[in-house]
Amino acid sequence: MVVARFCPTPSGELHHGNLYMAILNQEFARRYGGRFEVQIDDLFDRFPPSELIESIIEDLEWMEICPRERVLMHSRNEAAYLRMLDDLEAKGKAKIRRQQAGCCLAQVEIKQNGESIPVAAVRASSCCPGEVGYIPFSSDPRHLVAPNWISIIHEVGNWRHDTLWASDSQDEIPWIEFDLPSGSRPDTIWVKYWLPAPQETELLVRRSNGSWLSAAFASRGPQRVGEKRWAGYFPPIDDTAEVMRLSPTATAGGVDCMRVCFRGMQQTESYELSAPENGEIIFYHDLLLGGQRIGRTQPLEIGLCQFARSASDVILGTTHVIRGDELERELTLYVQCLHVLEYPLPVLCHIPHLVDEHGDKLSKSLNNAPRIAKDFRAKGFTPTQARRWVIENAYSTVKKPTPLHDFEAQLELLASTLTSRPVRVQSAGRGGQAGGPLRRTASRA
Repeated sequence: MVVARFCPTPSGELHHGNLYMAILNQEFARRYGGRFEVQIDDLFDRFPPSELIESIIEDLEWMEICPRERVLMHSRNEAAYLRMLDDLEAKGKAKIRRQQAGCCLAQVEIKQNGESIPVAAVRASSCCPGEVGYIPFSSDPRHLVAPNWISIIHEVGNWRHDTLWASDSQDEIPWIEFDLPSGSRPDTIWVKYWLPAPQETELLVRRSNGSWLSAAFASRGPQRVGEKRWAGYFPPIDDTAEVMRLSPTATAGGVDCMRVCFRGMQQTESYELSAPENGEIIFYHDLLLGGQRIGRTQPLEIGLCQFARSASDVILGTTHVIRGDELERELTLYVQCLHVLEYPLPVLCHIPHLVDEHGDKLSKSLNNAPRIAKDFRAKGFTPTQARRWVIENAYSTVKKPTPLHDFEAQLELLASTLTSRPVRVQSAGRGGQAGGPLRRTASRA
């Protein structure tokens, strides 16, 4: 059975090129009684704006590409991707580098009777009082600058304190401290953590120079965080704040200072696909780009989001990968991931990408591709009219169209793979040879 998919990254609104590629995949699967899946690549950006994901789902549903209840998210399979990496590590096909990480706060809001309490100053562990910018951290009492550091964007009188903190200390409890207006009686604290969050968080309060009193405690299970970014930290997938309620007994007399203490460091990971013995060579062929692509496998460092793009095709059972030819540069990584996963290589077909009136490819990053589905609705188009417009005007700005700049011609090219002999990824040792251009049927063991 044909299994095609469309996996947009939530880095911008869906433009003409995205919608065209989605419809091409959908129509190919429909014509040949196959399955079409939509899976948003929310691992590409660990903290995609929820309103952007919602707009993508809204456009896909209105264009009759995929109903919202069938839209999948890469992140839902994160545990499965990590299990696959564990299996590859056990087989010697991947190396996983693990490092212990410190604690992070993404956002803190201290409240009293539902209102935010302004913060007068911020301190971190043994550091000097914090100002805007970076504060070097060291557990050494001489306050030497250490490789590990803390960043606090500190706005006096404002509750918002964006922090990134890492500790080299294993023998003391790291903390971040907030000075509050004298006599405050905070009842809740809203905390958003950057990953990995600590396993335990304790809130301490005190009045003036009095002793510290425990006011709240939270415990959470250990996390395994795939992919190391920016000093080992990246934003959470879910930006929902954790709410900790303070003990009324601890704050009854009023408090001037609150300390957030962290216990239980977590681990982040980065991954490397190991080079097979004898300098193995992988041969693969693209239907549209043509030619035989040859790449000698090497140790290759990848992130979880990159691995997930290949591993998700294993989970979905993808038979055809149909996407824009600007993604050709990712072929080597994609093929090598599937090779180590021992998964039959899907049919690869990189369709000519769409361009604007200046000849530049339509791109979310270039901001040259507006959200046209919204325009369609504003102009009173029906979904059927909008889909027809997307297909008929896809290559209208191409100066020299070719037969491959045609929706039906592209479908015919893909249909030709359904009667070709089945072929799997072919490989040879150093100096070895493989067969000619590779094709594969939609059949699957």
